[in-house]
Amino acid sequence: MPDMGARHTIGTRRSCQQRDCITVEHYYHIDVFNEVIDFQLGELNTRFPYETVELLSLSSALDPRDAFKRFNSDNICTLAEKFYLLDFTTTELHALNQQLGFYKIDMDNIQAFKNIDSIP
Repeated sequence: MPDMGARHTIGTRRSCQQRDCITVEHYYHIDVFNEVIDFQLGELNTRFPYETVELLSLSSALDPRDAFKRFNSDNICTLAEKFYLLDFTTTELHALNQQLGFYKIDMDNIQAFKNIDSIP
């Protein structure tokens, strides 16, 4: 096990090549760990376009767990407007917003909604 508090040396261990006085822990935490995390984030950003991430984020408003804790009628309306535009008329979108308000009231007051983990 390396001494994480020891000075980290680069190359042939000559002090003239050492630029900064950093510890082994600092080297692995900053220079290695953060580089790997940055690389992985870059990979994820290129694999998942913004629209896909937005779709997943807005869809999380439909999650029934924890008594519909993530329920957000604005997110559901945005989901319908952006991704299901052909499925709703303008009148239906306005009605959807009102119906979601009533649905939220029912979820808060009806005990059957409190213990739902998934929608079959």
